[in-house]
Amino acid sequence: MFNLKNIILLVCVSLILGKGIPSKNVRGNVRRLQVVRLASGVPISDEDIAAFEAARAEAAKVQKNPLFDVLFNIKNYLEEATEKLADGNLDHAKNLIGKATDGINDYCTQLIAKTENAIGGANEVLTEEDAYNIRAMVDSSKDVYRLMAETIMQKNDAFDLIIRRILSLEKLYLFEQKRRRNLLR
Repeated sequence: MFNLKNIILLVCVSLILGKGIPSKNVRGNVRRLQVVRLASGVPISDEDIAAFEAARAEAAKVQKNPLFDVLFNIKNYLEEATEKLADGNLDHAKNLIGKATDGINDYCTQLIAKTENAIGGANEVLTEEDAYNIRAMVDSSKDVYRLMAETIMQKNDAFDLIIRRILSLEKLYLFEQKRRRNLLR
């Protein structure tokens, strides 16, 4: 008679109609409706439900990473450099590695400047998206180092320094996230 699907449907319909959540009476099959109330005892209005649904729909929208194109270009430069290296075209491969290095340098320099200019420090500025982008840049830098070794390119000390600084920002972000989780326990 009342399976889980029907119960969920009944709860959803009653919430939409603003009649509350149905509950089983102690006497048996007699059912009554209770109005959903906030912890303060105030009933939830239709406007509150509509505002909540609108906020939930807005939060559910997936937004494109603003650095998607930069990350995509760096990946393509490195893949093409690998192909050119396999074909024996060292000059073109070195040029593509230089373009990938420049892209990584540009992003990392901007992020470091953003954290240095922040009032609250790096803990307050770095977002989860920044952490993702940092990890992508570090992974790309590993490919750059591998390709630089294969093409016998000269070591780039400025690039090494930028990568070390960005790694320290990533560690700082991860440490801060762990500290926040421990505070919530």
